[in-house]
Amino acid sequence: MQTVLSLFAFCGADGVVYFGPTVPRGSLPVVAKCPDVARADEWTDLVRGLCRRGYGGYPLVPGVPEASDQEAGLEALERFRDLVQPVVDKEFK
Repeated sequence: MQTVLSLFAFCGADGVVYFGPTVPRGSLPVVAKCPDVARADEWTDLVRGLCRRGYGGYPLVPGVPEASDQEAGLEALERFRDLVQPVVDKEFK
């Protein structure tokens, strides 16, 4: 079993939220990295719970899939981040 040293939530242009030890090239962070990897499952559940659900049940950043262009998608991500980050900070600080 691999030890996770850090955990990030990130998305691409489609708005699907993924979780991993790094933010891949071409992706953008959804919230600041998990501050306590010992609580990674709890952090992941919280972030997932704040996302919209796609048809397959996967987490989405609201407004990104519907965005007319990448600039509108980035604005939707920024709005979502501004709403979600304080909730995450409150739970994990």
